[in-house]
Amino acid sequence: MDYGWMLVRMVLVLGAVCALAWVLLRWGLKRLAPMQGDQQGNLEVVDRLGVGSGRAILVVRAGEEYLLVGSSEAGLERLGRLEADGFSDGTDGEPGGAEEVQAEETSLPK
Repeated sequence: MDYGWMLVRMVLVLGAVCALAWVLLRWGLKRLAPMQGDQQGNLEVVDRLGVGSGRAILVVRAGEEYLLVGSSEAGLERLGRLEADGFSDGTDGEPGGAEEVQAEETSLPK
């Protein structure tokens, strides 16, 4: 067997695979994935509080409603609904705080 020829073929195939991957990442992925900045969605993360490694509590605006959501490695879970009256999302210049937010109690799995 001619090992030189096998080495040349291996380098050519590796180059072709890398070029194909580059083309797919450059143009193909843009068509498959929705553009984040171009869409005006109804969901917005208003605030985030990290509470541990890989865990966070999020305030999410869904339309006109504010939700308290827990995030972990296992996924997302709705913790409660926040009352919009008296709640500041930080955009109006007034300080928002936990004392201004009343969460709807939900039962959490144990």
